[in-house]
Amino acid sequence: MVFAAYNNGDHRPDRIVDGRMKLDWIQAQVKAGKHFGNWINQWRDFDKAFKLFSNAAEHRDPEALCRLGLCFEYGLGTEHNHQEAVRHYRLAITGRYASAYVELSCCYALGRGVPQSDDEAMNMLEKALEQQTSAGIVLLV
Repeated sequence: MVFAAYNNGDHRPDRIVDGRMKLDWIQAQVKAGKHFGNWINQWRDFDKAFKLFSNAAEHRDPEALCRLGLCFEYGLGTEHNHQEAVRHYRLAITGRYASAYVELSCCYALGRGVPQSDDEAMNMLEKALEQQTSAGIVLLV
């Protein structure tokens, strides 16, 4: 199903009536993007990963938005653009995606796409910790 979501353009979410099928399609886009965006995968294709994350991000999927931010930050499948990376991290944060807080924290710590601010970097890490605790996941130890 993952590769069918990428290869078959006829099944765009706006043409799918069932809400569950739309969610499955978005999740398949993210999963396929992670496959092609894997640094150590012999089939890595950052252009393809960027397109897949973009497809899912159009529907405000928080993980896709965060991963799209990473693509912009590191120039994977697209040009380096720190401002776009920050924009996508902030959009992912609205979806309560804890990893986006961590990525945004790094941007503040290094002054990438935002003015450098150690205080804001720490603030983002604290919010990531709050998110991971409420979601029952562990990003920071």
